[in-house]
Amino acid sequence: MSPSFTTFALRLVAALRAWQDPLHGPALAYFAGDLRRHGGDELRLRAALVRDHLLQQGFGYPAETLELEAADRVDLLLYAPGPERRPVALIETKRSGFGDLLTTRQASGETPPEQLARYARLRGLYLGALTNGVQWYFFDLATSLQPCAALNLLDLALLLEGITSEEGAAAALAGRPDLANALVVAQALLGAEKWQAVAHYQQELRDAAQFHAQPLVHEAQRTGLLNQIRERLALLRDTILALFVLLERDLATFEALAAHVSASDPRPYAPLLAAQIDLVTQAVPDVAQRTALRTALHEICLEFAQQGDTDWFYSAYALRAIVLQIKNPTKPPGRRRP
Repeated sequence: MSPSFTTFALRLVAALRAWQDPLHGPALAYFAGDLRRHGGDELRLRAALVRDHLLQQGFGYPAETLELEAADRVDLLLYAPGPERRPVALIETKRSGFGDLLTTRQASGETPPEQLARYARLRGLYLGALTNGVQWYFFDLATSLQPCAALNLLDLALLLEGITSEEGAAAALAGRPDLANALVVAQALLGAEKWQAVAHYQQELRDAAQFHAQPLVHEAQRTGLLNQIRERLALLRDTILALFVLLERDLATFEALAAHVSASDPRPYAPLLAAQIDLVTQAVPDVAQRTALRTALHEICLEFAQQGDTDWFYSAYALRAIVLQIKNPTKPPGRRRP
């Protein structure tokens, strides 16, 4: 039976607290303040904290199921427990002071999620995580480059300070549904017990005798089977509910930010866009052409908001201007007209 998400939370916190840096001391002190002071600590965090503590003590993977720095440059490759040594997920680690794990462009031009997805494709995998040791993002790359859940272990450790029981952890996490839901999703995606359960069911399916066994005529036989089914369905239900809660929160955040120019610019987006379109089209002398171009720019901006392709935006603008027979159209701000 898989442990509850509260047990999982306590295991993660215990694993984090068990790690100490030789110079800066315990994990909570190491990850406090400006993390850039640690410089290039990626290799140390990958081997000592992530592999030896968090993945083994927290996520429950035996040491032999973790491959450090695989031949294809994967930082950490996770195998399902068992003799088959089947790869199931990968972890991409960054230094503690790396910056934003989701959006920072690296020397290769990729963001970390794009790098993770490339490694996953090469391996034929779809599950993975990004981490700087304390901040974790969990991905189902078969569906999206957006993380399914984000979990900050420092926040979790501070929340569960002094708590050792499941009941105490459940009470504390009840006030932090963001952490609780992230734990449920993280455990469902990468918990080692998941692969043990999968191996058990696969073994039963491969056993031909299972299909010729005595019918489930006794109450005890039926109860045992039903309990297994209920357990798996309950875990699936909890995971789906947690995913929807996190998606709803992210959607609410997006809708709030979408009304403004940017996260750092609180000006309303819609009137500013209308003013910029008027500015771009005001030099067109013909009223009908000006109105048509204004409408075209609105349509292009709406589509650009969905796809985010800057090259397409400027090309589409130039093409619509040609179709409308507008000579030397004013370029939109931000880039020269192609």
